[in-house]
Amino acid sequence: MAGTSDQVIQPMSTDDEIIQRLVTRIQTPSARTSRGYCEVFPPASEKITVAAESELGFALFPLLRRMYKEVANGGFGPGYGLVGLSRGYRDEEGRSLCAVYRWKGWADGTLPLWDWGDATWSCLDIRSPDGTIVTHDAHFGAFDTSFTIHTWLNAWLQGVNVWNEIFDMDAAPTRTGINPFTKKPLIFRGHGRPKGAPRKRS
Repeated sequence: MAGTSDQVIQPMSTDDEIIQRLVTRIQTPSARTSRGYCEVFPPASEKITVAAESELGFALFPLLRRMYKEVANGGFGPGYGLVGLSRGYRDEEGRSLCAVYRWKGWADGTLPLWDWGDATWSCLDIRSPDGTIVTHDAHFGAFDTSFTIHTWLNAWLQGVNVWNEIFDMDAAPTRTGINPFTKKPLIFRGHGRPKGAPRKRS
């Protein structure tokens, strides 16, 4: 996996193992997301899951479906946490997964799942049999990453900074400012161009 040569990623061969690791990890509030504490909701019922699939117009990727039903209805994982289904965790704009999906601007075949803020999302390619992770950035567009949903979660569960794996941080722009509280200089570092191949619209 590109960018992780200094870290040993142990293989996680089954969905069951990933589900169990997620269930264990959300028991520690500060470890639920890449950003720290996040409220998690009870797992989604079959009725809620089926209703979401009907509204989306396609079946959820098998591992993703299990995550909603067996781990929690959102609020865990990379970024600010997985956006939930109805009655689950919502994004910073107060939207559920179906509402976010209806939001215009997504590249073809992508389902937005993990919000990083600043209009940057990690999405799932719903047409990929392996569940390719797609970076969607408001400034650069959509890029296919080298991750599948399995390797993405596996890396995150093992402590990999997946943000650094999907953006070229060496090219990240910086700007300076003044901390309004301490009055000391601050350096703000953004993110560079997303790694991977630009995603083409069909």
